[in-house]
Amino acid sequence: MIDLRPYKRRLAFLVLFVLATFLMPIWSQDNASIEATLSEYFEEYTAYKNQDQLDMAFDVLDKAQQFAESSLNEKGMIGTYNRFALLNLQRGDREKAEFYLARANRMLESYLSYPSGEGFSKFVEAKLLFSSDLNFRALQELNDAKKLSNDRNLLNNMVLLEGMIYMRIQDYEKASISFNALLVNTDPIEKNYLTTKAHLGLAQLYLQTEDFKESIKNSVNALELAQRNNFKTEFLESNEYLALAYEKDAQYKLALQYKENIVKIKDSIFTIDKLKAETNKADKLAMEDAKAVIARQDERIEELSESANRSEITAILTSAFLTIISLLAVSLYRNNQIKLKTNDLLQTKNRELQAARDAAVQAMEAKTNFLSTVSHELR
Repeated sequence: MIDLRPYKRRLAFLVLFVLATFLMPIWSQDNASIEATLSEYFEEYTAYKNQDQLDMAFDVLDKAQQFAESSLNEKGMIGTYNRFALLNLQRGDREKAEFYLARANRMLESYLSYPSGEGFSKFVEAKLLFSSDLNFRALQELNDAKKLSNDRNLLNNMVLLEGMIYMRIQDYEKASISFNALLVNTDPIEKNYLTTKAHLGLAQLYLQTEDFKESIKNSVNALELAQRNNFKTEFLESNEYLALAYEKDAQYKLALQYKENIVKIKDSIFTIDKLKAETNKADKLAMEDAKAVIARQDERIEELSESANRSEITAILTSAFLTIISLLAVSLYRNNQIKLKTNDLLQTKNRELQAARDAAVQAMEAKTNFLSTVSHELR
């Protein structure tokens, strides 16, 4: 009879291979599509953030979060929480920034390995430390973050923050290196924004080191980029640095001109009503989002916990079952051995008893014959 078991195993392996061949590309395509959609959301958020349209940036992040959660994309959720943290920090709400960073870190703890996500969270932590004037701790976080991330846009933002920290601790040489590195950058998302920030950093540096000509030069470059790209905060800062630099350089007429520009900019762009409207909008979105996040994440954590518990219980029961089967097998083997030995012993004893009985019968027959012979002779 032909043994078909080897052929069955080969057929099963072939079926699994075919399924993997067809299903893996489909899964990869779906995952790539999700990543592409999230990237679009994040780029849109970045554009609004850099133009100080914070209410729009919050709306986009809210959509990104809902999409990431509906797609069960944990990396996207971590990225969204970190961006919420940065946006709230930019708005001046440190408490909400810390809240979202904590949510991102909590998800990272349950994720097996996501170095880029850890690097992003460390960058956010460095921003928080910098905002608290804990500059050397912020530098340490940045050094750790650089080791974890290979995202070019994130690394460029780390260089920018590094330059700002060096400015604050008055290490102008290192600050200059950081800012100059960003003047000609090839960032895929924030090329013009990073260049503008680098010019502003150098404008401040040269102002503090009393090289007013260079300060004016960099301020003008920043002003042109900010105006062209609608970077409102940077446009205001450029005018402020120009007013200061021209005044220090004794060009008072130009200094007065830029001071007047500052007043107009604040009146037209940064009105109190606009700031209040953005704050109320952001507060509402943030609170609604916070509640939704907590509810969804608690459900997710509960599901993961139940899944983990089921897996652990299954593993324990499987181990216990295998142990019991092993013990039963050993017990049956030992019982079988004892039974065999007992049977051998009983058979031996039976043979001995049979031989003894036969000997007794023969003795009785001999005795009977002897008595019969004696009785006959006596008669």
